[in-house]
Amino acid sequence: MKIDDSMREKLLKTGGGLVKFEIPRSREGKDRKSELILLLKEYNVENIIHVGCCGHYKNLNDYLKNGGWLHGMLCDNFKNVIGTDIDKKSVDYLLERGCKRIYDKDAAYESDALWKELYTGFVKDKETAIIVPEVLEHMEDPLAFLKMIKKSYAGAYIMIDVPNCFGSWVLSGAIKSNMEKINSDHKWCFSPYTLLKIVTLAEIEILSLHFCDYSILSKIVKGNIFANTLLVVGKL
Repeated sequence: MKIDDSMREKLLKTGGGLVKFEIPRSREGKDRKSELILLLKEYNVENIIHVGCCGHYKNLNDYLKNGGWLHGMLCDNFKNVIGTDIDKKSVDYLLERGCKRIYDKDAAYESDALWKELYTGFVKDKETAIIVPEVLEHMEDPLAFLKMIKKSYAGAYIMIDVPNCFGSWVLSGAIKSNMEKINSDHKWCFSPYTLLKIVTLAEIEILSLHFCDYSILSKIVKGNIFANTLLVVGKL
């Protein structure tokens, strides 16, 4: 989904008035990991800083066994990939198991060290991207984080994905059982509009929004808005 001028006007709107943010019905995207890799290739990226590279500690062993670990998939597909995560326990676990170029750094505030490491394997004539998958919903202040990322990595692409608050993983519990199902580590829920709004407030140029991890509901009603994951591409 491309962001046109009318959408940008709505994203800049303030004052509390009602906004109707229309979502196209045509199906877009795949599962979030495949779509992310596809987009990185489309934008000619080879130099990648992966924020929150470890994932949940309790799942790491399974990730390594079944090949579903996103950071490993990135390393298999791109030439110059480094990862960073503030969970030192997970970083140490992965380093002990032979994973390389993973650091326990805060991407927003320790960018100099990460840039230095990325440049050791820099692929010339290729683009650079900061990817932030399934991270914003865990943060105390996602807007402050994005503003610092914008400042620290100016000129790079950014790709962010978050769970969709309209996804079937949420709606199924609400409809069937009057229940909210949510990861206990999540502090924020994002809709297409609120995700794009916070990226806009961080003064990041939005290039496109993608809907991934389609649910049965989204297939039946042919509505992107019910996809389980939102992925936004921008330029810092």
